[in-house]
Amino acid sequence: MIRAGIQSVPRGQGEAAAALGLSRLPTFARVILPQGLRSSIPALMGLAIQSFQGTSLAYSISVNELMSQAYQVSSLTFAYLTVYVVTGLIYAVIAVPATWASVWVEHRLARGHA
Repeated sequence: MIRAGIQSVPRGQGEAAAALGLSRLPTFARVILPQGLRSSIPALMGLAIQSFQGTSLAYSISVNELMSQAYQVSSLTFAYLTVYVVTGLIYAVIAVPATWASVWVEHRLARGHA
């Protein structure tokens, strides 16, 4: 994703930096990389949120995580509904603010801050 973001920077940006007298390394570090990272952040944030939400799928291959803990607690207490509702709320408490944060970062970068 970062590579795609870097490749999405128009070739003219590098040419303009060269016209200003910058060598290849400063051109990449000061012109190309910041613009490329700016365009790749939304995709990286989306991947991070999907990875978090996908951890519940890891339960199916016996990875000890939130859903497996919920199953263990509910099988001991027999309060399946309560335990799974609380587990869903925990996922929501983490995923919803993360989604809001990614939207905020995308809007902030779209305005040219950073």
